[in-house]
Amino acid sequence: MGYFSVKFTPYREGHAGTVEIQTAQLSLSEGARISSSTFASGDAGNIRIAVAERIELSGELPGSIFPTTIESGAVLLDSFTRQLLAVPEFPTGAGGTVRLSASELRLSEGARIDVKNEGTGNGGQLEIAVGNLLLHDRGSLSATTTSGEGGNIEIAVADRLQLDGGSTIATSAGGTGNGGNLRLSSPTIAALGNSDIVANAVAGRGGNIAIDTQGLFGIEFRDGPTPQSDITASSQFGLSGTVTLANPEVDDPSQWVDLPRGIIEPRDRLVTGCSPGENRFTVTGRGGLPFGPDEVGRSDRPWQDLQDFSDSSSSFNSDSSPTIARGTPRGVRVPDGDRAARLEEAKGWVKDRSGTVHLVVDRGDRSRSVAGDRPENCGSLNIETFRF
Repeated sequence: MGYFSVKFTPYREGHAGTVEIQTAQLSLSEGARISSSTFASGDAGNIRIAVAERIELSGELPGSIFPTTIESGAVLLDSFTRQLLAVPEFPTGAGGTVRLSASELRLSEGARIDVKNEGTGNGGQLEIAVGNLLLHDRGSLSATTTSGEGGNIEIAVADRLQLDGGSTIATSAGGTGNGGNLRLSSPTIAALGNSDIVANAVAGRGGNIAIDTQGLFGIEFRDGPTPQSDITASSQFGLSGTVTLANPEVDDPSQWVDLPRGIIEPRDRLVTGCSPGENRFTVTGRGGLPFGPDEVGRSDRPWQDLQDFSDSSSSFNSDSSPTIARGTPRGVRVPDGDRAARLEEAKGWVKDRSGTVHLVVDRGDRSRSVAGDRPENCGSLNIETFRF
């Protein structure tokens, strides 16, 4: 986007002015800067930015080390510029306030939002209220001082806060100043790639960190900085600050479950099994399952004549046809030539070459064809079709 700068800077005793921006979107890149700072005894000014959609800061001024920045603070100049402007060696004014609101705030490639004091004065105040806050590739939010009391940061995020690639949210105080306080509120906070949340000091007491979230991922509280993602409130030579993590309870009536009020008898819910050694598996009835897993199921149901022979006076006048024996229901009159033969129950059947079916006593004879004579060692009963 090119270099862009808005500055309200007093060189001597006066205070810096106020910057106010209201827009749908705000995008700064390639070292663009919004600043209200002081170089001397005057106080830094305030910056208020309200954006309906997104604020995005990225990159640095090409060929330089100056990042894209929104800042309010007391700035230390190099010796040549101080002599040119006739300002004191160290600024003594206090830092100002930067207040931002947007649907999303995104900082990347070293872009910064600062309230700082590089002189002897105290730090400023950074206040952010957004839907999403994303810091990527060295993006930074900071409130720092060189020797005065550290500045404070308050961040309220409606959806998610994410840091990665060496990004930081930091309040720090040099010299004898105490570290500033940092308050974060977001449903979820994730930090990856050595991204830190810190409130540190050198000789003074470390600042206090209060985090209000339901999910904290990839970052842990530690006593001091490490190559991992850290939450620290330490002091190099003084007392450490405090870190408070609050997980608010969720009170959602839709998740309530009414528990049963009566006492449940366990015996009504449990099935008592059989003791070992008394279990059996029984197959009953005719047909059904085979006797073994490698056998074919078969039926042992015998043939049954369902005709009604209750009328014992009926008879047939055919020598080749069975007749009803008087006084003996369901009896069969055997032809004269076979009266001496012993009657036995048929155990199977065979078919001869003419297609006639023969009932046989011996099961083993079912595999043989019958040519008209009875099989050896077994009786037979011929069944022929007839009409009543």
